[in-house]
Amino acid sequence: MALSPLSRYDFQGIQDVDVAAAAGFFYEGVPLVHTMEGSKAVVAAATGGAGEVFAGIAYKYLESPPSITRVIDGVVPASAPYTITTPYGTLTGTTIYAIASGSGEDAVLGSVVTPSGVSGAVITFNAGDAGTNVRIFATVALTGLQSAMLFPAGAGGPAGVVETYKRASVATRGDIWTSAWDPTVSWVAATINNLSLGAGVFTRGGSGAALPPSRIQVIGAPTPEHPFLGVRLL
Repeated sequence: MALSPLSRYDFQGIQDVDVAAAAGFFYEGVPLVHTMEGSKAVVAAATGGAGEVFAGIAYKYLESPPSITRVIDGVVPASAPYTITTPYGTLTGTTIYAIASGSGEDAVLGSVVTPSGVSGAVITFNAGDAGTNVRIFATVALTGLQSAMLFPAGAGGPAGVVETYKRASVATRGDIWTSAWDPTVSWVAATINNLSLGAGVFTRGGSGAALPPSRIQVIGAPTPEHPFLGVRLL
């Protein structure tokens, strides 16, 4: 996951904190939670478990991410083959909605569209979906070159990830745009505020800890033009 390479930030609070020894590593943009190792207060990536306490968002990545979430709009062909080939590589975690009206940030999504199959970058639909305008939320695997071009390694240090026994920079207040959002739920309106923590991502609902609007608010939904979730940390 990563933060948007575009300059859409208004950081008002950054803290350097210790990373849990058992946390392994995580990429920029991932929601972090408070935890304890013995008597030491540390942070780790959210797991989506109940009772987690939100700490902020990982900032200052040192390695380009291997995947990113994307939003893709398309039209199912009117005749066979009913396929949409996306401009990306392997798609995972794909969720597809019919677009009832509008486009971009103003799109109104309808029912979930279940494809007959997903193979690499190709999505195959059923005949009954012919002619349907769709919005696709998906996690996209990036090649090394794609990752390096989109998210060059941070200038603050050598290539590497935030890992065991290191310290992490955590954004605690301000406006941030991140790719760490759950592609299996709908993101359409900038007024969505019922966020919760998933496994390394922000999600809606589920069994993870709910994030109150008094702590974090959505200021922008991911779109094909800018596939990042905008949040305001309060």
